[in-house]
Amino acid sequence: MACHAAKGETASADRRDEKKPLMPESAAPLPYGECFEPALVLFGRNLSFYGRFLGGFFASLIFFAVCAPTGMSNAAVRLYKPYFTDVGQLNYANFLMQEKDYKTAAREYARVIEDFPESRFIAEAQFRMSEALYDAGLYRDAEDEFKLFLENFADSPFSSYAKARVEDLRTRKDMKKAKDVHAAALPDGRRIDGMKAAQVMFFAGRSYDDIGREMLRLKNEGIDTVIVRVFHNRGDRYYPVAAHGAPEGVYFRTGQSPVVDDILGRLTALAHRNGLRIFAWMTTRYADYGVEKDSDMACKGYDLSSRKIIPCKGLDLFNERAVRRLEAIYSDLADYDIDGILFQDDLFLRHNEGFGPHMEKLYARDHGVIDPESFYLRDGGAIHYTQAFWQWASWKNRRLLYVADRLRKAVKKKRPNARFAINLMYENLTNPACALAWLSQNLEVSFEAGF
Repeated sequence: MACHAAKGETASADRRDEKKPLMPESAAPLPYGECFEPALVLFGRNLSFYGRFLGGFFASLIFFAVCAPTGMSNAAVRLYKPYFTDVGQLNYANFLMQEKDYKTAAREYARVIEDFPESRFIAEAQFRMSEALYDAGLYRDAEDEFKLFLENFADSPFSSYAKARVEDLRTRKDMKKAKDVHAAALPDGRRIDGMKAAQVMFFAGRSYDDIGREMLRLKNEGIDTVIVRVFHNRGDRYYPVAAHGAPEGVYFRTGQSPVVDDILGRLTALAHRNGLRIFAWMTTRYADYGVEKDSDMACKGYDLSSRKIIPCKGLDLFNERAVRRLEAIYSDLADYDIDGILFQDDLFLRHNEGFGPHMEKLYARDHGVIDPESFYLRDGGAIHYTQAFWQWASWKNRRLLYVADRLRKAVKKKRPNARFAINLMYENLTNPACALAWLSQNLEVSFEAGF
């Protein structure tokens, strides 16, 4: 699977891929997240799925989501799906080399070859993949790839250097340093604790007694944890036991957000009475309930057609005021006897989201003043991601995890034993480059952050 930046109305004439444009440049920021729902398995009357806990000091759970664009036609799905070019893919791999993430860089150079077999960068990608393996200490693999490069591209300007590398590798005696290029995602020594969890959109019971019986049934089926939705977006189905106090908001007491009804206390008591742990499933970036009209607190995107900064859905997580508001909401959530929290799958930023003055100030402190156009290389009708884009996308990922950690700490002040889970999209496994570009997500960095 390859992913690309947004195209304009026509594809470049010298490109191999002459497909129709997938996104008009006049479109608003890509509604990528809206087409996702958590990966679910039908369990009785409730939609649920099983998860696994990842051990460590902050034992956490990673959930993946699958694209389920209900109500959208195939044409509409094609219209909004982002994608890469060979230039963008090569720049991503080059960025990883600069970051000294050599193993991942080798994999991403390989994607240039696999996904763009007619690209003019094949020889360079083959050579740089060999170099990445060498720098990663995977000497046996590096030697094989350098030899393959010399067989395929004997006349390349890189060939003399490749020959020198092969000779150097032949003289190495300690081949025990060679490692498997397909190393496991979990860091060495991380414990995996088993858990069977049912993620519940809502309980269908019309009374708390009905909900208690449903929880007992889940317990008897082998479930040990229920993950209950404590937020309500406009259009969501209400819990039948809940009063309809607000069209959107939360199901617990807080002065920071509209409250639909305070039912979480009753749910936690029922869960524990039936021998179940209970996690609160809560939004992050989209928890703008009650402050939707506060333009300073709103997320900002970059319109690739007009080249202007425009509003986008949710909170600006580079705005300290927005983050402190979330901390206050999560602190109120921690007043309840919950065992953990699942962050909703809205903790992401699309490839043209995360702009505005608050981001610019923070980014300038770390990397200097930015120009949004430096992230996108315009090539006829196509738009490629530059190396500056990959640095920015990686920086955004770290910011999102920083915000998640602040929310975690806000909860742990009151609930030191609380455990945490975070929703990630499936691209984190199937195509990490796409996950970073489209969503500012990175599975390995999430592990390093304790999730």
